[in-house]
Amino acid sequence: MGKQILGNNPILKMDFPDPDVIYVDGVYYMISTTMHFLPGGQILRSYDLLHWEHAAYVFDHLDSTDAQCLAEDKYIYGKGMWAASLRYHKGTFYVVFVCNDTQKTYLYRAEKIEGPWRKSEIEGFYHDCSLLFDDDDRIYIAYGNRQIYLTELNGDLTGPKEGGLHRLIVQDSDEARLGYEGSHLYKINGRYYLFFIHSLKERWRRVEACFSSDSPEGEFTGGDIFDDDMGFRDSGVAQGGIVCGVDGIWNAILFQDSGAVGRIPVVVPVTWENGRPVFGIDGKAPRELTLPVSEKCPAKNGEYEYSPLIDSDDFHYGFQWGEMPDENSGGKETYKRRYGTFGLRSIWQFNHEPDLDLVSRDEKEGKLWITTDKICTDLNHAGNTLTQRMIYPGCSAEIT
Repeated sequence: MGKQILGNNPILKMDFPDPDVIYVDGVYYMISTTMHFLPGGQILRSYDLLHWEHAAYVFDHLDSTDAQCLAEDKYIYGKGMWAASLRYHKGTFYVVFVCNDTQKTYLYRAEKIEGPWRKSEIEGFYHDCSLLFDDDDRIYIAYGNRQIYLTELNGDLTGPKEGGLHRLIVQDSDEARLGYEGSHLYKINGRYYLFFIHSLKERWRRVEACFSSDSPEGEFTGGDIFDDDMGFRDSGVAQGGIVCGVDGIWNAILFQDSGAVGRIPVVVPVTWENGRPVFGIDGKAPRELTLPVSEKCPAKNGEYEYSPLIDSDDFHYGFQWGEMPDENSGGKETYKRRYGTFGLRSIWQFNHEPDLDLVSRDEKEGKLWITTDKICTDLNHAGNTLTQRMIYPGCSAEIT
């Protein structure tokens, strides 16, 4: 066992909803919901599951509809990209999610987490979906709200497999204030596990549930496995995935609604008893966590300095916007990463797809100009609004 590191829950005090985490070659990657913000599909990287930094944005834009561009008095607040599934299979990363304003299911693939990411669509609309590549090369997608379905996809991931499996596997009661959703599907030691979120029947409070089966065609049985609000306003910690990471240690990464700041991620230890996952310590999410650091951590002593997820910015990036650094300067890949986020650091997102004709910058002088081409009657329609996440329990910002 390598170096151990101490951390606290919540692991990030910022809005990273509906997390899905994988562990690939000694590195954790996490994707979360980005809704209307662009660039979108942000993926974070960690070597200990406790500290995170930016790894990639999956897309700069989706379909450039009027609503996504804040045109014709339309917008996609609360819509856009929801609850992505992040997977790695045979040398390729996959991201699948639905966009609630277009009612489409999008699939992105890349050989490297940094991209480039290739976009396609899967026929159908798969709410809160989860992708599973089975050992026999069959591919499944679990999805739904209240009624959870399992559908077999074709080999090129363009739609359901003709004649393939399609079945209702779990149905929540009509009395549930929030029916089962937020599917996370895994095959572990030959058994199929589905994790969901839903609400208690007697009052509004999120809880985590798990059902399992010995085959995709078999009966899925289970129930609630985790119910804890960490002492915060009856706001249950739930919805997210599980991951086996450094030293074979299992954890769940869930979220908790935390008021205006958004949904913040929480790590919950997972153990196994007779093939059943057990969440938490005595059924609770711990305030303090001690987890091992991956050997792939760039700092051999484990004390790696993660790049900040929010930060001040003087916009001195060292070269003019659109000016490609010299091939041998060592800055080409850095430029590509910045160019992939509209030429700005990854800490920044626009509230919708920006009009870059109205944005200009002098990187050598550290100057940024954002203008508008219309007068808005309310903030909802103000295009080219540049944003960063808020941080719990409070924060402020200023422009100098």
